[in-house]
Amino acid sequence: MAGANWGANLIGGAGTGAAAGTAAMPGWGTAIGAGVGLVGGIFQSIAEDDDEERRQQALRKLSKQTNTSYDRIARMYDEFYRNYKPGGTQQDAEEAAAKIRSWDAKVAARFEEAGLTDPSAYKFNYDKTVDDFLNPYMDSVIDRSNQKVQHSAAGAALGRSTGAAKAISENTARETDELYKTALSAYNTDRAQTYNEFQGYLSNMQNRLNTLLQSDQWSITAQKDLGDDYLNWAAGQLENKANLEQNRTNTDVQIGLAQIM
Repeated sequence: MAGANWGANLIGGAGTGAAAGTAAMPGWGTAIGAGVGLVGGIFQSIAEDDDEERRQQALRKLSKQTNTSYDRIARMYDEFYRNYKPGGTQQDAEEAAAKIRSWDAKVAARFEEAGLTDPSAYKFNYDKTVDDFLNPYMDSVIDRSNQKVQHSAAGAALGRSTGAAKAISENTARETDELYKTALSAYNTDRAQTYNEFQGYLSNMQNRLNTLLQSDQWSITAQKDLGDDYLNWAAGQLENKANLEQNRTNTDVQIGLAQIM
């Protein structure tokens, strides 16, 4: 029977439409699938009817009903997208792209803002010497010490003999060496402290730079997320409506073919 043949084809087409309906926005795809599935059931009944006139009347009624159903679903889509708005906008997407493109230039600006573009900022400068830490009264200290040695020599009846001169010379060398060692120790301590402070300065500048760069990265990521949210929303809206129109077209084509067979 001819009706049975085209009826079987229509049922297959309705199944395809139902599968396509599931690709729509969650919640709405089910409605599309159910509607198209109902169409398949009506096709089955029409296919089993031998009366051509009754088949044609049923097809015309089915066409009207399915278009009404699709129009209702389209209005549901429109209502959803009027009430639901994405967190982002088209401007967010554009600004995110602009921030990503300007990233290299911004990194250079952040180095300057952190104070790390001056080459001298990376060089440790220490212009003091051991002499800066020598006792400013060194000569007086040695002289007083030598006087003690001379008094001792006099007490030992050495007076200004060679032995006294030697003792004074040795004392001068010993006092000078001790004073220099003290100065050297102070120099090393001061230099080490200054170097540690310099390292702290570099570390602070690096931390400042890291904070500035992390701020940029966070801003770019947040802007991109907003842009993606908008683009996904727009793409979903287009995809859902395209699926609905595709289902409508498939059903209309099937009913139209059925009417001429």
